[in-house]
Amino acid sequence: DDLWCRRASKLKMIEIDPKNVFFSIENDLLIYNKSEVVLALHNFSGDFSVPSGINLIRHSAFNECKGIRSFSSISSSKLTIGNFSFNNCENLEKIEIKNKCDVNIGKSSFSFLPKLSSIEIECDCLTLGERSFEKCTSISSISFSKVKRIIIDDCAFYGCLNFETFAVENANEISFRKDC
Repeated sequence: DDLWCRRASKLKMIEIDPKNVFFSIENDLLIYNKSEVVLALHNFSGDFSVPSGINLIRHSAFNECKGIRSFSSISSSKLTIGNFSFNNCENLEKIEIKNKCDVNIGKSSFSFLPKLSSIEIECDCLTLGERSFEKCTSISSISFSKVKRIIIDDCAFYGCLNFETFAVENANEISFRKDC
């Protein structure tokens, strides 16, 4: 379910049995199998850089996390950002992704971010899910460089009215799904 932890804003602590081989807590993040961020505690603050080995940020993992300021990923692995992952993170200002493989950004992953001003993405293939950046009203700069293939779903940038720069470099293919 996309929304299983969506309203976990009062959750302050998670305890994991030290003998548990599947789950761990690292830097206020609940990690599954050393490869997935399941949930960020809402007292998480500052800049979030995807830890080495992580290839999935689960649905709603950072939903309504007020303290996160930026998101970055530098990796040689595929990265999937689940639906609603960073939805309503009101202080998130910048997204920077530099991955050598594919990046899939799910439905409404980065929607309703009033302070988000810039997005920079480098990867092999980029998929933007439905309404992935909906109503991010301060976005002025978007750069997709070194992205060979871009797939944009319905209304990915719905309500984003302040674009000054939308740069796409070196793309061999750009496709739109549904009624974009």
